Amino acid sequence: MRVSWDRLIAFVQAEAPSFIASLKGVSPEDIARVEDEYRVRLPDAYRRFLLLMGEDSAGFHLFGASQNQRFADLVAQLPEASYPVRQYFKISYAVDPSIVSQFDHFLDLERREGADAPVVMFEADDEFSPEAVQDRGFTFLEQAYRRLFAQVADDRLPERTLFAIPNPVTEHGRLSIDAVVAVLEQMRFTPAVEPATRVTCLRRNDIWALVAVHLEGRGFGVSFWSSERRALDAVTDQLLIRFPDATVQNRGRLQRR
Repeated sequence: MRVSWDRLIAFVQAEAPSFIASLKGVSPEDIARVEDEYRVRLPDAYRRFLLLMGEDSAGFHLFGASQNQRFADLVAQLPEASYPVRQYFKISYAVDPSIVSQFDHFLDLERREGADAPVVMFEADDEFSPEAVQDRGFTFLEQAYRRLFAQVADDRLPERTLFAIPNPVTEHGRLSIDAVVAVLEQMRFTPAVEPATRVTCLRRNDIWALVAVHLEGRGFGVSFWSSERRALDAVTDQLLIRFPDATVQNRGRLQRR
């Protein structure tokens, strides 16, 4: 089952109503004007994102603080002569000059799937080459799903841990995200929102978990949040019995602003 934008936002609204109230979207007319001018039809999931927070996302970043996702600023950069705008529509661009690789992020409109589309990245300032396009491994909705869930978790739960599971090819094939989620469900985690194809979010009391496919299925990252470090240690110790090759990274206690 794929998570829908409505269900995702309903979850965020229930868990962080003040965050939702602080967002500012762009008008439908502004979106339609850009679509008409550049002869594109943006996926509905991205259009809904713009209507909710395309003007001001209240500190939420789809791809980190080093990327600008504000719609008016993106439109100001159009048109770009170096790449096909009707295929690749820019949804964020690098703004930190200290980063060596200045990758921008785009929707691949030719590979859209209904209301969603894959996210790709390349350095737009260079002469465009199809070989330079890198698939992020997520669709737009999956990226919004994982980042919004993490935003709410970071705001509510100060302790964080990353549990990284390698997934090499074996005689039995590769591990699936469903198999990882099944282990967590055996530990009494339950879905927080309907799962997406490559991302699943779960909760068990005050422990939150985000499972995401990494490296085109060659690994999985399970991010955990809790109010208590001991709870996270107990969960990861139990998971290491099932996944002995995994690594645990203690991300430490969040510093509140």
